[in-house]
Amino acid sequence: MSKDRGNSTPRFESHQLEPGLELHLRQDVRRKTHRLQVSWVGDLDQNAAARALVPNCLLRGTTRDPSIVAVSRRSEELWGAVLTGDVLKSGEVHVIQYTLEFVDDAYLPDRSGILSDCTHFLSEVLADPHLVEGRFPEEVVQQEKQKQRRLIESLINNKRSYANFRCTQEACSGERFRLHEYGTVEELEGIDASSLTDLWRRLVASSPKHVHFSGNLETSAVLDALAPVLQGHQGDPLPLKGPTAPRSAGDPREVVEEMEVQQADLVFCFRTEVNQSSELLEPLVIANGILGVFAHSKLFLNVREKASLCYYVGSRLENSVGLLFISSGIDVAKYSLAKEKILEQVEDLKAGHFTDDDLLATQKSFDNHLRVLEDLPAALMGIDLSWRLAGRQTDPVEYRKRLLAVTRDQVIEAVSHVELDTAYLLRPAGRA
Repeated sequence: MSKDRGNSTPRFESHQLEPGLELHLRQDVRRKTHRLQVSWVGDLDQNAAARALVPNCLLRGTTRDPSIVAVSRRSEELWGAVLTGDVLKSGEVHVIQYTLEFVDDAYLPDRSGILSDCTHFLSEVLADPHLVEGRFPEEVVQQEKQKQRRLIESLINNKRSYANFRCTQEACSGERFRLHEYGTVEELEGIDASSLTDLWRRLVASSPKHVHFSGNLETSAVLDALAPVLQGHQGDPLPLKGPTAPRSAGDPREVVEEMEVQQADLVFCFRTEVNQSSELLEPLVIANGILGVFAHSKLFLNVREKASLCYYVGSRLENSVGLLFISSGIDVAKYSLAKEKILEQVEDLKAGHFTDDDLLATQKSFDNHLRVLEDLPAALMGIDLSWRLAGRQTDPVEYRKRLLAVTRDQVIEAVSHVELDTAYLLRPAGRA
């Protein structure tokens, strides 16, 4: 049961400050801290590596605080404000994200205007970085390139994530979704301080931006405080290409690779022909829940528990690009049996072999999960941004209601469009 929210709401109140700059505000009376998040969005493309470098270079210093030590000291002066930068992908959109968390004025001894101070601090980091002769210091860029190179090269160390990434690359060859948010080592090679500084200037001027705020302040007061600081940097925003239309699967492909691993990872990619704008979205979400999200789901009960064919197994949707993935860890000697049993669960679902109790348990599980997320500002910001980028209505409460209203026939209709595209097996080298 969710706590009493008082004046809190999972919804964000939106304001367009200028073309390409949107502010999304949410009051949460239960929080002792505020969260301010700035997202620069652009198409996921061959510039991913360079874009991923930008936040790390910006966090290395500002004109006022020209070193990482000075930036850290400034954060401490703001009562321990926590500043972070990150990159992620939302469907075929590349997102550069900066987050500042800081304490509510009400819990400070002098009740000073920390919102204004923190907003100016974040604005300095994003728009007034430490430059040498008009560009990022070359040593900073080279250091961050080395860090990012090690990060990219380390992706292979997590075999489960690596198998999912390789399956995505194979299934989505020629599609933007195949690209990783950190880019590639090859892309890093041609980046220097001048080119990266030029990219930063273009991002400041033309990247569409979404600013989210959640905290215990009246939204009108936050708007008055943030708008003057955030405005003035945006030029003409570059339009996003928009999501690729979902397509049907062709003839299923099977890709097998070997590596020095102890167990095999088997990943399936299915085409769903359903995206965020489809009327079948909520039915497909419920279908996926029945298939492989929860402990009562078909994959867990029938493949892992009863048949003992998987160390782990589960399914997930990528609705922005119309894909469904099933991931599993198996003994390679049981590959054929595991593959057959996993695909059998999908066919059973299509045939309507699930009970009303399965449907109700899945709906309640999603409802409980989403209610928990409504208490987490970071999760709400992530959901809100992903829905906005997909052009979808952003109302978590209505979304829960739509999930609870899904019928058995709608589930069967949604899953009828799911077709296998690619099966990817990462197996131990040298084993029969």
